[in-house]
Amino acid sequence: MNKTLADFLNKIKISQNYKIKSFITRKNKKIILILNILQKLGYINNYQITKNNYIKIYLKYNKNIGAIRNIQIISKPSKRIYTKVKDHFKISKLIIFKTNGFLIYSTNKGIITQQESILLNTGGELLFKIW
Repeated sequence: MNKTLADFLNKIKISQNYKIKSFITRKNKKIILILNILQKLGYINNYQITKNNYIKIYLKYNKNIGAIRNIQIISKPSKRIYTKVKDHFKISKLIIFKTNGFLIYSTNKGIITQQESILLNTGGELLFKIW
């Protein structure tokens, strides 16, 4: 995971903690792919690409409680975590069932959730966990 992506995920976490409705970050191809996933999973309302290469992200709240409770970065530049397809169920037991969240992978098929990774029968770099 690169520094830009880690900074973006930290901005989301901080914005949710302070109940900020929207924030702006630099435009990046990986960030847009992750925003599409987060929107599909129901963690953000929407995002908008501005004219000057920035993205405005609108966070989702339900009765003043953020949709995103936490984001944990798993793969870091100093220690990248890669998984094989056969390891997905072991990882699910250890990580997901305790928090009821989602794992996001970077694979040769793009940035996808763990469920999509299982359906596509592909492994990859485990980027982060969101719940």
